[in-house]
Amino acid sequence: MVDKEFIKENCKEVYNYLKGKGVFELRCIGHAFKINSPTNCKKEELILRIISVGMGFAPSQESSNRGAPFKGIEIPETELDKIRKMFNKKKEINMNITINQKDYKYFLQCIYLGNLVINGNKDTDKEITAHNEFVEDIYKKFIESMPEHQSRFEFKNFKFEDSLDRKLADFCDLLSDSVDEYFKAFQESLFNELLANKIADTIYPVSDYDEEIVCSNLMAKNYYYKILQNYGDKIIHIEIPQHIESNNPKIIIKPLDDDEKRVN
Repeated sequence: MVDKEFIKENCKEVYNYLKGKGVFELRCIGHAFKINSPTNCKKEELILRIISVGMGFAPSQESSNRGAPFKGIEIPETELDKIRKMFNKKKEINMNITINQKDYKYFLQCIYLGNLVINGNKDTDKEITAHNEFVEDIYKKFIESMPEHQSRFEFKNFKFEDSLDRKLADFCDLLSDSVDEYFKAFQESLFNELLANKIADTIYPVSDYDEEIVCSNLMAKNYYYKILQNYGDKIIHIEIPQHIESNNPKIIIKPLDDDEKRVN
C-alpha cells in the first residue's frame, strides 16, 4: 500500500470525503471496490486501501471464499460514481500547448478528420462516441476566443452568426471544405487497398501459416494495389442486378486494352 502521508497530501479531496463516512459504510464501499476482507480493517487503514485501489496504486483484490460472506448495505451507484469521479479527477493530465495561427488550422483539420473516421459512419446519436463532444468543445473554444478578423485568416468566409450553434455549424462546414481533397484521396487509397487485399485473399488464401503462401499473398496484395491505383475504375466492371431481390451481383476486373497497358 502507498505511504499514508503521500495519499493524504496528493488525494486530499477523496481522503477527506471518505474520512467523513462511518466505518460501516466504508466497509461497504471497500467491498464495492473489491478490497479483500474490509471488515478486518480499521477506519484509517480502510480509507487508505480504498484510495490505493481506486487510484491504481494497488491492484483490486478478489474476495476470499473462506469465512462468512460479507454482510452489509448495497452502496448506491451514484455514490460510487461520485467517488470514482474524484479518483478520475486526480488522474487527469492537463497540458498547455502553444499553437500559432497557421498551425492551429492544421490542428483543427486533424481533429476534424479523426472524428470523421471515428463517428462519420454512425447512424444514431447513441452510437456516436465521446470523441464528438470533445471535438465540439475545442471548436467552441476556438470560436469564442478568436476575434473575427483573425478567424478570416484561419478560414476564409467564416461569418459569425448570432448563436453559438449556428457558428459551430458554419465552422464545421468550412472545416469540411478545407479537408475535402485529403479525405477523398484517403478514401480512394483505402478502397483500392481493401479491394486488392480481398482479391489477393481469394486467390491466395492463407489458412495455416505457410511461408510460401504468405509471401505470395503479400506480393499479390501489393501488385493488385498498384494496378488499382494506376488504372482505377478503368478495369472494374460492376454488374448490378435488375431486381434488388437478386443475390448475385458481380464485380468483374476487366483486362486492359493495348492503349491502357501503355498508361504509366
